[in-house]
Amino acid sequence: MKKLAIILSSMVAVSIALVSGCGATTSGNDAGNQSTSSSSSNAHATNKTPVIGVTVSSLSNPYIKPYATALQNVAKKYGVKLIILDGQNSVIRQANEIQDLITKGVDGIIVNPVDQEGVIPAIKAAHNAGIPVDTGNMNVAADGLRYISAFTGPDDVTQAEQAASLMVKALHQKGQVGIIIGMPGDSASVNRLKGFKKEFSKYPGIKIVGTAIGNWQKSDSLTAAQNLLTAHPGLNGIICVDDNSAAGAIEALQQSGKAGKVTVVGIGDNSTGAANIKAGLQYGTTDQSPVTDATYAIKVMLEVINHQSHKKLNYIPTPVVTKDNIDKYPPQW
Repeated sequence: MKKLAIILSSMVAVSIALVSGCGATTSGNDAGNQSTSSSSSNAHATNKTPVIGVTVSSLSNPYIKPYATALQNVAKKYGVKLIILDGQNSVIRQANEIQDLITKGVDGIIVNPVDQEGVIPAIKAAHNAGIPVDTGNMNVAADGLRYISAFTGPDDVTQAEQAASLMVKALHQKGQVGIIIGMPGDSASVNRLKGFKKEFSKYPGIKIVGTAIGNWQKSDSLTAAQNLLTAHPGLNGIICVDDNSAAGAIEALQQSGKAGKVTVVGIGDNSTGAANIKAGLQYGTTDQSPVTDATYAIKVMLEVINHQSHKKLNYIPTPVVTKDNIDKYPPQW
């Protein structure tokens, strides 16, 4: 992926040479929750409708589709013109979409990265062209933070620690656990895996015996869970990066006759996850609202465009959900 990033960097550099008005100052402020002010922007005059470009990782992702719909609804509420593009899980396609938005001269760009490393050259190009970039729902890797104005979305490491703590509680601090991640390379998968491992490392009795790829899809997660169960017949728990993946794991358990014998934990509190929790098929999850996620994204992007004080990292709440409090957190996707 780093080789691809280098290639993309060269491609973007050539493209940017054709765009007029380049040359914003690079910010040295890499991270943290401190308030900052946008140093470069194509902000419209106050009487003109702001135009925000959005490129999402993939509208086939079960969460990203309602997130994109919520972005449209929130943008309408705030009087913003939104251009939403689908990266279709392609780093090259998303880089080209960012370049198109640069050429259009939008006031700001919200990027939901396909890959936390591969998207950096394109984000840098937008930054250098004087167009502020925020990342939404998923973030860039640490070396790309200097090129974004802000991030909005869940704290994936913390959220994964919350989910892992549910697994630890359900297993009474002892057992073999398998992990199902989403797309390799996207920040949510990378950071949730990090959070799972961080929390489990506190308990010597918990052993991570395998990690499988579910691509955020139920069908792929079904296969991933089947592989985990075959390789580790003594498996006690399966923890997943989202409830959609957890649904695939539950189906694999049902097919193998192990439903109710292996604990399943997810993330997201979608309608399927909530139903599985109520049915006793899933131990718990964490609530993640696409509406709240989208609201943070649009509000912070407007703060950036209007040169208002804003935080670099803007995390949405992700409360823990179990059968005991499921009615308090009705699913929004």
